[in-house]
Amino acid sequence: MGASFWYSQPWYEDLSREIGVYAAYFIITFIAIIPGFMNTFVAMALFLDKRPKVIDQQNYPPITVLIAAYNEEKSIASTLSGIFLQDYAADIRIIVINDGSSDKTVESIKVLQVAHPNLSLIDLGLNGGKASALNHGLKEVTTDIVISIDADSYVLKDGI
Repeated sequence: MGASFWYSQPWYEDLSREIGVYAAYFIITFIAIIPGFMNTFVAMALFLDKRPKVIDQQNYPPITVLIAAYNEEKSIASTLSGIFLQDYAADIRIIVINDGSSDKTVESIKVLQVAHPNLSLIDLGLNGGKASALNHGLKEVTTDIVISIDADSYVLKDGI
């Protein structure tokens, strides 16, 4: 940590002449030094992360994934493909709640329903907001575990 400050001294000195010592130390410390350490920490945490192995004989409960969608024509197929590719050992039921979309969100989902019988669509017709849409979806849930994701997300294959 000390080396970073030592190497940045010329930068501090040059900027201090332009905007003053305190402003230069504030800007460089909080815009460059601290975020740099935070990025290094996150990168190392991701690099050293070891996921536990899936236990073969373990009993995995079925789950439901709720997705509230409003005008998500461009991203809903990608979101659903990430869920279809999950390596989860039990059933995954997917409920997409269309919250009054005016684009082709519903059509995109109906096309995918043909190949994926675990995909359900609730079409609300009118926009009532995300919370209202999720509440409508919760009424259809039959599993003990529910996951809610945004319609423009992508879930990695081991995300569930």
